[in-house]
Amino acid sequence: MNYLTDNKKKVISFFVILYLIFIVVQLPAKIIPYFIPNNAGVRLTGLEGSLWNGEAVQLSYKNQYEFTRVKWSVSWFSLFLLKIKLNVSFNNYNHQLSGKGAVSMGFFGISLDDVIVKGDAKEIINLSKQNIPAKISGPVSIVIKEAKQGKPYCSELNAQINWKNSSVISDFGSIKLNNPIVNVQCDKGEVVARLIQDSNEITVNATARLKAGYLYQLKGSIKGKNKLDPSIKKAIGWIGPKAANGSTPFSIRGKL
Repeated sequence: MNYLTDNKKKVISFFVILYLIFIVVQLPAKIIPYFIPNNAGVRLTGLEGSLWNGEAVQLSYKNQYEFTRVKWSVSWFSLFLLKIKLNVSFNNYNHQLSGKGAVSMGFFGISLDDVIVKGDAKEIINLSKQNIPAKISGPVSIVIKEAKQGKPYCSELNAQINWKNSSVISDFGSIKLNNPIVNVQCDKGEVVARLIQDSNEITVNATARLKAGYLYQLKGSIKGKNKLDPSIKKAIGWIGPKAANGSTPFSIRGKL
C-alpha cells in the first residue's frame, strides 16, 4: 500500500513540475519590464513573443544607446549548467548597424561568445559616444570570439576590429588608411588593444591599455609618408622629435 502511495506521489509531482515548466515557457515577453529596476536605465518597447524566445522593437539604455529589432532566445541546455545563455541579435532600421552573438550570465559574471557587430565607422563612433573632431567613413566589423568578465575588467578576451576602405577627414586634411586592424586581448584583468596600420600615406603602430579605475595609456609611433597631406605631416611634427627610423613616438595617459 505504501509502495502504491509513493508511486502516486511521484506521478503527481512529475505532472506538477511539467505544469510549472509549461507556465514558465508560456510567460509573455511583456512582463520583462516589471523585473527591470527603475534606476537601471533600460527601456524596452514593442515586446512580442515569450520570455524565452521574444523580440523588442526597441531597446534603449539611459536614453543614449538605442537598438532596434532586438531578438533573443534562451538556450535550455545552459540552465542545466546553472547559467542563462541568450542568443541575441539586433538590426537598426535607420542606421547601418547590426549585430548578433551569445551572452551568458552566471555565478562568475557575464561572458560573450561569437559576437559580431557590423556598421559604418560613423555609427560605431556615435554608439561609443566619443567626441572625435574629424569625419570618418568606411565599414567596421567587431568580432568578439570570447570574452569573460573579471577584475578589474576581464579574465579572458579575444577580439578583433577591422576597418575597411577607411578614411579620415579633419581640419588638417584627409588621410586614406589601409584597412587598419585592432587586436584586443586581456592581460592580468586589463584590456589591451594593439593597432596595426600601414598604407602609402601613413604608418601607425600603437598599443592602448585600460587599467583599473578607467585609467588609460596609449603609446606607439606614427610615420607620415610622401603621399600624406603636407598639413597633416606638419601636424605630426608637433607631437615630438623623430626617431632614427623617421617615425615619431608618442605616449598619452589619462582617464576615461
